[in-house]
Amino acid sequence: MTLGELVGQNLASPAVLAFVLGAVAVRLKSDLRFPESITSLLSTYLLLAIGLKGGLRLRDASLDDLVMPIIATVALGIITPTVSFFVARKFLRFTTTDAAAIAAHYGSVSAVTFTAAETFARSAGTLGEEYLAALVALLEVPGIIVALVIASRALGGKSMKSAVHEVVTGRSIVLLIGGVAIGIPKNSRS
Repeated sequence: MTLGELVGQNLASPAVLAFVLGAVAVRLKSDLRFPESITSLLSTYLLLAIGLKGGLRLRDASLDDLVMPIIATVALGIITPTVSFFVARKFLRFTTTDAAAIAAHYGSVSAVTFTAAETFARSAGTLGEEYLAALVALLEVPGIIVALVIASRALGGKSMKSAVHEVVTGRSIVLLIGGVAIGIPKNSRS
């Protein structure tokens, strides 16, 4: 399959066409909206599914195969928001609050983007390691914690313990990490 065919196939996928429909609806000032309950249900399903998929794939990987990717994931989870904050604050002259928010966004992973990229790679015949979904769940935690540490130190607001608790018990982290934990154990019904 050529690159042009692959791009054409992906542009004609239901996910991309649904996005186009949404963009057209906004442009036309349509009242098209998903009810909040459906949006919440879909995002909950997606986050839990990514975690479960990661856990199922992790259980078949050896610890030796996982050590370096986990170290790299945590390192990127720390470096990315730190550099983002520094660039936003020093070069782009954002306020501390805005720079910390930018750092949190760059440190956070988009589960939807990951799913789209994985689908694209699969259709291109380029498969990554089976446990990448688990690393997505892992990457989410240090990125947000680093951004909170930066904001907390700069603004002196919430206690660090409270901020970390908020991150670790947040909906997306609980669903991603919980899904991984549910998917890892081997049992006869999997």
